[in-house]
Amino acid sequence: MTSTEHSSTDWASRAAAKRAARDALLPADTLLPAGLVPESQTDVTAVPRTCGLLSAHELEITDADVPAILAKLAAGEWTSEEVTRAFSRRASIAHQLTNCLTEVFFERGIAHAKELDEELKRTGKPRGPLHGLPVSLKEQIGVEGVERSFGFVGFLGRVAEVDSALVEILVAQGAVPYCATNIAQGLFFGEAVNNVFGETVNPYNRKLTPGGSSGGEGALLALRGSPLGVGSDIGGSVRIPAGHCGLYSLRPSYQRIPYEGTCNSQEGQDSIRSVLGPLSTSLGGVKALFKAVLDAEPWRLDPQVLRQGWSAERYALAEHGDGKRLVFGMMWDDGVVRPVPPYTRAMAETKAALEGAGHKVVDFVPFEADEGKQIFVRPVPRRVLANPSSRPLGATAWYVPRSWLTRSRPPARPVRHARARGRAPRRAVQGRPARPRAQHHPVVGAACAQRQIPQGPAGRVERDGGGNGERPAGRRGHLPRCGRAGAGAPHAAVSSGRPCHSRQLLARCAGSPSRYHTYTHWCNVADFPTAAIPVTRVDPALDPKVARDDFHGAEDKFFWEQCASSRHLPSRALTSPDDPAVYANSPIGLQVVGLKGEDEAVLAWVRCDNLR
Repeated sequence: MTSTEHSSTDWASRAAAKRAARDALLPADTLLPAGLVPESQTDVTAVPRTCGLLSAHELEITDADVPAILAKLAAGEWTSEEVTRAFSRRASIAHQLTNCLTEVFFERGIAHAKELDEELKRTGKPRGPLHGLPVSLKEQIGVEGVERSFGFVGFLGRVAEVDSALVEILVAQGAVPYCATNIAQGLFFGEAVNNVFGETVNPYNRKLTPGGSSGGEGALLALRGSPLGVGSDIGGSVRIPAGHCGLYSLRPSYQRIPYEGTCNSQEGQDSIRSVLGPLSTSLGGVKALFKAVLDAEPWRLDPQVLRQGWSAERYALAEHGDGKRLVFGMMWDDGVVRPVPPYTRAMAETKAALEGAGHKVVDFVPFEADEGKQIFVRPVPRRVLANPSSRPLGATAWYVPRSWLTRSRPPARPVRHARARGRAPRRAVQGRPARPRAQHHPVVGAACAQRQIPQGPAGRVERDGGGNGERPAGRRGHLPRCGRAGAGAPHAAVSSGRPCHSRQLLARCAGSPSRYHTYTHWCNVADFPTAAIPVTRVDPALDPKVARDDFHGAEDKFFWEQCASSRHLPSRALTSPDDPAVYANSPIGLQVVGLKGEDEAVLAWVRCDNLR
């Protein structure tokens, strides 16, 4: 038996050993006492502050937002060592509550922080704009000497030989990488669960998912175990966790943040590209990372990156009347699946705030949303998938190489049809990841290297990647609706005749099955930069169930009934089978969308007091 071939009975013990090794690296004085947090406790966001394991100073540091932390570090009021230690300790607590970490290299981060402190004393200058700031990373991002399994047992032991281009830039700009976070197996669905590390849960409600595939980042940041993190997004994987966990994030335009050295589910696939993007507890954190990366001239490390640095002019909204009396388009409904009540309320509150600030809000009608979904999601050959009913990102030609599974022969991981879970998991330090308790389809993941993809018959690209030819027309179709096809072009979807500067829409239907991502993935198809912003939380008193008979179609009816009745949940998790309180306290986030290359403008639109 070779080092990469293992029996079907060996995979579970290898995964358990990996989890045990990870948990052994957690600081002993941050382990939560047994019984302190019962499994029945759903909201654990207050635990880091109330558990008594963090000092008042550590709480002060970790409760601060990125701009405040950076200011203290640059002034020498806080050292990088104490900031990194504080976030490492809080990250340990966050992990025990949500199972959010995959790799723990706190001590390495602290050693690097000490070097930065010495450098500041010696030179009197911070290394860069991110000097001394701890930054967490999604597991797929390469860090020299750190293992990345991509959620596959067969890849345990695979260590990055060099830093990815992004990590190299972050370190050069003064950041301190210190941990890696959990993902969906193969980055294949909107949760964070795989056979190696198990399932990550939402700290606001541990019966719910934090979203994905960057779900580990979402849970860690929500508990302030990190001030700033990086995820990836090919269909919503940065924005969905941000929306589910009350965070800010940016899905930038293609080729602005370097991807070199980051593992992906099929390298060389360019139909719809994955992008790396920041998540943070503050908008200032998102801007700080994005600007720091662009200022470092990332095109020198990744040949795919555009030679386009940070634009102060775009951030000042010079093309949009300097930010005065903007026109926002509001997508109330994509015409396929209607948002559930909490999102409708969030949009209504946002509209009122925008209008109160002197801006104009018009209705935005998306360009053929159902066709856009079909472009993004195409069936793939049945012989390739473990379950023929699964519908992965066919337009991006994601195929499952059996070699990834035969390395260890683990079972397929589930992608559940709902945001909700059965109950909270056992403590992660016990090394027993939660098992799924809801209806699911098995999905195994996707290829990471082009050479591993099974060869198909002639014409496969035309047949199975047919969305490639339709995608350009889909992208063009959005332009006139934004009022940007030409200078001063009117907004085609409304009668105001005024250009639409931005679009505001929901990130994802609360509690909707994880298969419907059209509200996020159309931005990937069109390559529109998109920021996610927190707005409110689910409140059963404000968001009662609404009876409907005006469904757009069978899909709309199916998803609405799933959310309204909670029939997808095991009855033992609820006080009654149709208890609407199952989603209580869940964060609700919206998106702000611009045209390709308007990343800085998108951040500026969110900067408005009415959107923060």
